Amino acid sequence: MAAEARLSKKYQNWTLVADEQELRRLVDECHRALTVDGAPLATDLECEVLFSDGLSLTTHSLDDVLAEENPRSRSIKGLQIKAASGAAHIVLRFGLEATRGSSILVTGATRQWVYVTFSRIEDRLRRMKRWYPRRTFLAGEGALLGFAVSGSIYELVNRKHPGLLHAAALPGNSPATPLGAVLALGVVGFGIGVGGLMWVLFPEPVFGIGDGVTRHDRTKNIRAKLGWILLGACLLTPLVRALSGLLA
Repeated sequence: MAAEARLSKKYQNWTLVADEQELRRLVDECHRALTVDGAPLATDLECEVLFSDGLSLTTHSLDDVLAEENPRSRSIKGLQIKAASGAAHIVLRFGLEATRGSSILVTGATRQWVYVTFSRIEDRLRRMKRWYPRRTFLAGEGALLGFAVSGSIYELVNRKHPGLLHAAALPGNSPATPLGAVLALGVVGFGIGVGGLMWVLFPEPVFGIGDGVTRHDRTKNIRAKLGWILLGACLLTPLVRALSGLLA
């Protein structure tokens, strides 16, 4: 039996956007890899789509996948593409690994072919990679940032007006005033809200197919607007403070 070379890698930290253009280029790269001396081999292509409602679709045509309407109620959750010819196999999985990660698996008869093919396929995935990490990381970091900011505000109010947040003698020997309890809940709520906002604004993986194109464009526009607002706030706050100091 001939020796078999295998090379695989999981991308748990990459955010990938799979749109029509990049998916076609990816499949074309698989077909080029399964070509010997300029003559294409008999390639078996299989695409399996997993939807958010639990249903799945298996087809041998990428066009069938790209023709999906991809509505929000039945959106594409995961995609697997298999290209095979004899002992050579290329398997691409988007959103189907643990924690919705992605992966590449290349199997062939020679190590050189496997390494070259894997490198070319990974280069195509790099073109699909976004600048930001996966939202599981961003949501956690956003929640921590929200807790830190709101906690700092809580401590600042407590230092300047301790009587508003704490009282020595309240019914039931409660150490906190109602305002203090509200602010404490606000700290938790703000942190959870920031984390949730990161979760919504940075979805992954993104399937830019059908209605998914409009959803992705809308999310990018919201991110851009919020980014400009945040940048403006960061630039204007020191300026306002400086002007207030000059006019005081």
